[in-house]
Amino acid sequence: MQCNPEQIMNVDGTLYAALNFTGIITNADKSESVTAGSYTGYGCVSTQTLAIVTLNADLGVDKFLYVLSGPKRADFGANLQSSKFTVADGKLYVVSQAIGYDYQNFYGQVEKQDAKTFNLGTEVNFGTAKGYVLSVVNLSDKSLDIVPFAGQYDWNVDCSEQRNIKAVYSVGDQLAVVGDFTGKNSFDLTKSAVGGSDVFVALLGKSDFKVKALLQDGVDEGERTSDDLWVNDCTASVLADGKLYLASNTGVNSVYSASRYINDKSLYVVDLEKAKIESVKAGEFVTSLAAGSQTGEFYVASFEGGKTNLNFGLYTTSTTGISSVKADKAGEVKIYNLQGQRLSAPQKGQICIVNGKKVKF
Repeated sequence: MQCNPEQIMNVDGTLYAALNFTGIITNADKSESVTAGSYTGYGCVSTQTLAIVTLNADLGVDKFLYVLSGPKRADFGANLQSSKFTVADGKLYVVSQAIGYDYQNFYGQVEKQDAKTFNLGTEVNFGTAKGYVLSVVNLSDKSLDIVPFAGQYDWNVDCSEQRNIKAVYSVGDQLAVVGDFTGKNSFDLTKSAVGGSDVFVALLGKSDFKVKALLQDGVDEGERTSDDLWVNDCTASVLADGKLYLASNTGVNSVYSASRYINDKSLYVVDLEKAKIESVKAGEFVTSLAAGSQTGEFYVASFEGGKTNLNFGLYTTSTTGISSVKADKAGEVKIYNLQGQRLSAPQKGQICIVNGKKVKF
């Protein structure tokens, strides 16, 4: 049994959350329940299923808005490994990554309406299939569109480490889907990861749900050993000034323990209008990014290799792009103490004035 929150979003005072679960889960007042997919290969095994829920004031589940699942009690199972969503234009947009031994009889269900079944539309390669699923729920009339993107599973590369959908953004008439992948990308089968894996951004049209562009970093991370490739993990992303800022680190899981070896880090800037991705060498390993309160601002949480401190910084963007992002951390943010004296860096444990706002570091 598991129930793991993958994302939470506040939209005009309504809290939405994505839950990845197995077994049976109920809402806070026990008036509703949903059951995960399953297969009968070893008795009855529950598979990873997605539930988009709304939360009450106590952060308990109020109601189940949307459920996406692989088949139930099938001969072979399928998992929804990861899902991310956004709410815009009165619609819920969800992108999920599916993988498993079955590609038929998936279903999506909005609230208590009849479920809509579909096939992932991919061929099983030695017992395994993969693909992406776009779900669009109209929050007014509760209508549902489901668009599968069939993948091609490759046992030589796809079984090494799980790759995930990391974020979904609504940008004008497009959706920007952020993630990392091995093998062939299910949004565009002509694009393959270079080295162990690649960070990617897929641009999908909101009107026709077609892929407009698939951008990837295309960096060969190299081998850690003769048996292991370094893989590029997308660790964070943020939308600022019409551009996407992505962070990643290169690592690999230890075969003999729960440890993970981290090797390198990168920062990417994606120009959504030009459908172009650029990368720069990041100074630190970035763990999270968040939009600031002012246009062109975003916050960064990061750490230096070999150190345990977590650093928080404020970045500003400009039309000059990547170079300004690198410089802004040290030079462009204006920091003062409460006596009005300009500081070169924030004072630990003290309240400082950062770009006109009081901040305690």
